[in-house]
Amino acid sequence: MHVGFLVVGSMLFVGQFVLLFKLHFQAPTMLSNSVQYAHIERLALKNQVEIKQNIQLENGENETLSENLDNEISTSLVVDLNNTVVVEEKIIVRTEPLVKEITRLTSISFDQVVLRSINYRFQSSSTKGIIMCMSNNMVPIGASLIEELRELGNYEPIQVYHCQEDELSERAKTQLRNSANGSEIEIIDVCSILMNNGIMSPWNVIQYKNFWLKPIALLFSSFDEVILMDIDNIFFENPSHLRLTSRYRKTGTLFFHDRVLDFNQFLNTEMENGETFIKEFFDRFPYNQFGLNHHEPSEYLSTSQVWNKNTAHEQDSSLVLLHKRRAGPVVLKLLWHLVTQTRFLDTIAYSWGDKEAFWLSYELGGVEYSFSPWDCSVVSRPDDQTLHPNTLCGSLAQYYPEDDATNSSLFYVNGRDVISPRETKDVFQYQINYNDRECNLLSKMPQFVTPRHERNPTVFDRQGLDQTCLIDMGANRVDQNIINVIKVRIKRSVAIAKAVFN
Repeated sequence: MHVGFLVVGSMLFVGQFVLLFKLHFQAPTMLSNSVQYAHIERLALKNQVEIKQNIQLENGENETLSENLDNEISTSLVVDLNNTVVVEEKIIVRTEPLVKEITRLTSISFDQVVLRSINYRFQSSSTKGIIMCMSNNMVPIGASLIEELRELGNYEPIQVYHCQEDELSERAKTQLRNSANGSEIEIIDVCSILMNNGIMSPWNVIQYKNFWLKPIALLFSSFDEVILMDIDNIFFENPSHLRLTSRYRKTGTLFFHDRVLDFNQFLNTEMENGETFIKEFFDRFPYNQFGLNHHEPSEYLSTSQVWNKNTAHEQDSSLVLLHKRRAGPVVLKLLWHLVTQTRFLDTIAYSWGDKEAFWLSYELGGVEYSFSPWDCSVVSRPDDQTLHPNTLCGSLAQYYPEDDATNSSLFYVNGRDVISPRETKDVFQYQINYNDRECNLLSKMPQFVTPRHERNPTVFDRQGLDQTCLIDMGANRVDQNIINVIKVRIKRSVAIAKAVFN
């Protein structure tokens, strides 16, 4: 393959910053030995620059080249369907007296995904950030999560999404900004924006006052490298560390597993021909609408529990890491299609909520993605050790997603029941004794967690226990430092609830 030349066709001026560059590479086989010519002109430094370019490639328009050239040049050129070249990471050239570098370009915008011009002006210019979705009743645990993240050393900008004005009061918004304590936070009513721009009708909007708002927020966000998180997550380590994992670095994604449950539901629904719905889902998907052809399942999918009829759930979407530019516009358009079209058209739901939409968009697009090497675990309920000491039935927990033993720690718990000042049944109950609730939560903090384990089929006999339980998977005592983190989170959540609701 020969990249002939890149010619700058037009440029987006960012303030008074302009970036011009020319690159000329020999074939990759020659580049591994020497660099014959590489030249970069940098007139200004700016983290976000968008440049549209005309390109010439010998064997077609859609190519991805990635070379690590004996420490002389480390770069990745990605040509997307719109003939836009993205220079990824940085190029370091040592063939000239001066070392020069070029930084990343801008992310794929929401306008590119929906093919409409919204031109929403975001506060943040950062390429990395955190996304949360929130409504009034969840503000205490959401605001306490913001405080927890800052205490862990994460100061990435946060975008908080909600669906229409009634979902977040001014009092709630003030609390979120107070919890951010001067760090960057932006609160966005994405449903009203989409409705005002004719992308959603009032009827459509109602369908996103729930967990389906999460993928909409991810797509709408200005961030290129997104960490989408549920607000009832309790983190024991800075979540930005996950971008350093081998899987994220390889694919620009990191997904986590949900429980293996062999229920006859969702993608695991049994069809008349004896197959499960997942086969039909992929066979009849309208690939041609996205310029794609039907293809064989990826290596990951073909060996997965959901493909092999062992589970109704594959992904837990309480934490999603996704690098949009590496995903490419087609994957993002597929995600939009799954959450705005497919979920309403299919007679069988492919997912409980949004959770399966993320990996499905990659699989449909034929783009590699990464799951944690470990299955999910759970923490204990108060009576687990008395009733069934080898089986825990509490909130979902995830270990640090690396194969080796360098970090085998518990990374986070998705634990609304562990920290929420308002029980689920209390949504419409306005008189809550928060002091009593705090004492109750502190007395029931989880003391055990399922050991780290690989993903395998579940046992046939569930012993009459509900779907939250990991049957006979064992129990390890939780470290005291984890209990301390949970204790602080409970106290913060209750204090915020008193301030917001009383």
